[in-house]
Amino acid sequence: MKKNYSIYETASLLGISIRGVHRFATNDPTFPRRLKLGRKTLFNINDLSEWLESKRAN
Repeated sequence: MKKNYSIYETASLLGISIRGVHRFATNDPTFPRRLKLGRKTLFNINDLSEWLESKRAN
């Protein structure tokens, strides 16, 4: 099972642009932390799921 989403997969999941993901990661302190692997930017799937649930609850 996959543990991390690429920035492209994260953007698709959230229904926003890649630039939008960068904005969230930079400006929203509650957004899951980025993981850098070389030139790749990854996001933990569990962290994204928890963040989405917290946003739906509000």
